Amino acid sequence: MGSIPDGYLVIFIGGSPKQFIVENKTSDFNELVIGQQLLKYQATFNEGRYETKRILLDGVKNNESVRNKVQNLLKGTPFPNVSELLDEVIYRKLPGYVLVIDEASEGLREVLKHLQSQPEVIEIRKYINSQGKAMYHLSDFTFAEVKDYTSKGLKNLAEVDTIVCPARSEGFESVFMNQNRWYAIRMSAAMIPQIRYIAMYETRPFSGIRWIGYVKEIRPYEDTDKFDVVLSQREKLANPVVLTPEEKKKGIAPRAPRYSNMDLIRKAKKIGDIF
Repeated sequence: MGSIPDGYLVIFIGGSPKQFIVENKTSDFNELVIGQQLLKYQATFNEGRYETKRILLDGVKNNESVRNKVQNLLKGTPFPNVSELLDEVIYRKLPGYVLVIDEASEGLREVLKHLQSQPEVIEIRKYINSQGKAMYHLSDFTFAEVKDYTSKGLKNLAEVDTIVCPARSEGFESVFMNQNRWYAIRMSAAMIPQIRYIAMYETRPFSGIRWIGYVKEIRPYEDTDKFDVVLSQREKLANPVVLTPEEKKKGIAPRAPRYSNMDLIRKAKKIGDIF
């Protein structure tokens, strides 16, 4: 990879493991230097795959605690051993990137916007109380929430290709229909390469999905950790997916962005078929 990152993270969720390259920095570092380091990892990942696998295999082999945990986690995947698992996450998938920092400045977020693969940014802030004791606050690692916000009926996260977003009628008309976009969406940066569609769940009075958009581009939204989805075209579903009165009572309507699959949405008749 040209240089060794501060850490490697492999997450096991829904039978679809994912690798992340982890970089730890403090806000004292120049924003451009941080961006250049992450860009270097992204640009040279392919040529460093063999070395990455060797490092991870050695890490599992030489640490009994890690080895036992990995063996237990393997039971929930289709992979018979660690080597084949690493082949999947290193050779068949692009990695995600995680930047751990004490404070992500506006300047840093502006630099990160220009990276091809947007990193997950985790802020760890330290606070000292009047007794001199330290307390730490960590921002969310959004990929860890992906499984809880994914449609039922999907075998693993590799099937995700759609983000479902709730929208009130005013915003739906003025932004999605008139501007061909939807913005300020909270989603995991690691999932962005998979997202090909956006499905709009219109709240009252319609309460259902009848419009989808084809994703042209997903880019950072202003100086936030949210994203702006730009569309190439829109399509009205021949068979809208509606919220039934019974489902309304159960409260299953999406209240935040959810991950799904377009084939699943096209076959669904009611919201409960998806969520």
